[in-house]
Amino acid sequence: MSPAASAAPSRNSPVAAVMRSGAANRKFDGPRVAHLVGVGGQGMRSLAQLLTQAGWRLSGSDVCHVPAMVLGLPRLTVAHGHAAGNIPGDATEVIHSAAIDPGNPELVAARRRGLAVTSYVDKLAELVRDRELAAVAGTHGKSTSTAMLAEILTRARLDPLVVCGAEPIESDCAGWHQGGRYGCGDLAVLEACEYRRHFLRFRPRWAAVTGIEADHVDCYENLEELVAAFAQFARQVESGGRLLLSADCALSRSIEESAVARVETFSADVEADWQATSLQSVAGRYRFSLVHRGQEQARLQLAVPGRHNVHNALVAAALALCMGAAGKDVIAGLESFRGLRRRLEPIGEHQGVAWWTDYAHHPSEVCAAIETLREVYPGRRITVIFQPHQQSRTRHFFADFVESLCLADRVAICDVYAARERAGGDRPGIARELAAAIGDRGVTTLDEHTLKQILPCIERTCRRGDVVVTMGAGDIAAKYYEYADWIRRRCARGCSA
Repeated sequence: MSPAASAAPSRNSPVAAVMRSGAANRKFDGPRVAHLVGVGGQGMRSLAQLLTQAGWRLSGSDVCHVPAMVLGLPRLTVAHGHAAGNIPGDATEVIHSAAIDPGNPELVAARRRGLAVTSYVDKLAELVRDRELAAVAGTHGKSTSTAMLAEILTRARLDPLVVCGAEPIESDCAGWHQGGRYGCGDLAVLEACEYRRHFLRFRPRWAAVTGIEADHVDCYENLEELVAAFAQFARQVESGGRLLLSADCALSRSIEESAVARVETFSADVEADWQATSLQSVAGRYRFSLVHRGQEQARLQLAVPGRHNVHNALVAAALALCMGAAGKDVIAGLESFRGLRRRLEPIGEHQGVAWWTDYAHHPSEVCAAIETLREVYPGRRITVIFQPHQQSRTRHFFADFVESLCLADRVAICDVYAARERAGGDRPGIARELAAAIGDRGVTTLDEHTLKQILPCIERTCRRGDVVVTMGAGDIAAKYYEYADWIRRRCARGCSA
């Protein structure tokens, strides 16, 4: 028996049987009629999907116009903008995203009415409190690793509760079509974000840290603070559980001594407990052997492109085997995984031009996305339309953004998306400054800085064989939905080449 199998319950063991059994009688105690403030954010969307599947009756609001169909919840009433009157008369709880100010009129009205007011992360902590939790943390790859793990466990019929920060592109697993899944088993899987130390609200039995890198510069004064938060997360993994750390990341390895759980490492490049070996790439899609302490567990072929997805698959496979899934479940789950919305998602081709979109808003993510597209489309011209996220982080990572974006052939920089920052400042100036710095390195840049100007220019100047990718975590996503539909309609009419 392999070390991985001996450390985890057999699929036929009583423990695994309880996990699968169906706590079909499981119920959420407490209010079942709730109003979600900031429902357009991906985490809140996933929560809404999960609660709806569990039988809750919901309403929502968001400052952006978010059609209920976009949320995957056609029956959900979503108000555009925030007002006290948005809260239904029979609501017993108001749940809000981290982006919502305490003075929001809906929160104020809820408190006046004596309703329970709960943050998104606190509601998640409540929902997983009586389950065996697997939490995926780290600066990059959380959403994809979480989704891959959910795909494996669902195919293994372990029926997990899932909260993921993005939606699957497609999945034929029951109940796993959106970012949130209500499962009746005893397992829960969620993406644990370090933003505002939210991941410290959880005490998982199994956890992974995909890597540690500065990102939320508005939350952590310095790298030492960030590492200290991850060290605390490591301490909170149950002593009888398992913590997986990236062997490639020195900062991740530095928190090992804080853990009380058993620690194992993973890597596709250096010696580790869990390894991806014998890597082969065809058009950027990798085939590799999953090895645990010298013993091959499976031979895998990923459908999603990029070497970074080998890293993500390692995390998911190792956690799944520790949690009771079988090797055949790992193979079936990872080979059928088709990716996530806006995680280097292909939209289609129109007149010989390939269109993609990605959530990348950190220099390392930008670099990984462009390098992957180089593998998928060797020798083709790549155009990046990038929307920086927040002025503070754009300034902080300015030089790194220049380096990563210079990997493209053409670059268009949108005005900075303010996100949580107050509107104002010199957002147009930062965009022009970033474009100028990239241009000084010999990369072609566009003079336009709004999507309304950029997209027509890109369409006019594209040539057959080009690749165009949008990147960013801001409202570039809304425009993405619009032009994705535009491209798909034309592809459906047979206009693509």
